[in-house]
Amino acid sequence: MIEAAAAAGKHVFAEKPISLELEPTVRAIEAAAGAGVKLQVGFHRRFDPDWAAAASRIRTGELGEVRFFRGSLRDMRPPSVEYVAGSGGFFVDVTIHDLDTARWLAGEIDEVTAFGAALGDPAYSEVGDVDHAVVAVRFANGALGVIDNSRAAGYGYECSAEVMGSAATVRIDRHRRANTEWLSEGRSSFDRVVDFVELFREAYFLELEEFAAAIREDRSPAVTGEDGLAAFVLAQACARSMREGRTVRLRREERGTGVAYELAEAA
Repeated sequence: MIEAAAAAGKHVFAEKPISLELEPTVRAIEAAAGAGVKLQVGFHRRFDPDWAAAASRIRTGELGEVRFFRGSLRDMRPPSVEYVAGSGGFFVDVTIHDLDTARWLAGEIDEVTAFGAALGDPAYSEVGDVDHAVVAVRFANGALGVIDNSRAAGYGYECSAEVMGSAATVRIDRHRRANTEWLSEGRSSFDRVVDFVELFREAYFLELEEFAAAIREDRSPAVTGEDGLAAFVLAQACARSMREGRTVRLRREERGTGVAYELAEAA
């Protein structure tokens, strides 16, 4: 669809992943570039005001040298097994957002070590997938990171992150529907959001505004096809790490259009 749109001279906004396979992903990016059309990928966290403000202050050096990254993405209820079977796998469908966030907030990634299990629904393992995972990350500057993901948290939807630096630490953790908390004997409670649509409502509007602005101003979008490709390759590295039970290192090349990742030999 991206290739067809590019051939017709149409700008493209695509959700992640661009494709479930590497070769069509690269082909789509090249088609958009060759046709001179904009291609933006829907990593919506980058447009949420809280997340964007944290990134801006990190860029100014307020955090200092990044030392540690933590990311959590947990769905309240799991999707159907039929959806999971065609999703491209847990890391491409879920963890890809945290991998993009890690690159955005903390820097490029050198290696990943992933663990996963089907704990909530054994049917997931029957289609070769998991519903819970943990990924350990080593960044290019030596910083460490950990990502935890769940398809069945039960208590609500959670999408949070923390970046610890030499001068400060930033935490992004906003899951309340309202800024009220009920206190009763030995208990406190507040309502939580239930899914990403509710939490990131404003971000979805803002990412489309960015897409339109990039077209009007004839510039590259804030989140490019190359960003989508980088997160996809990192997700593939996580899947390989879990499958082979070992750390997977990555090669990285700076190009004019962005950073290109390739899987290196497993450690």
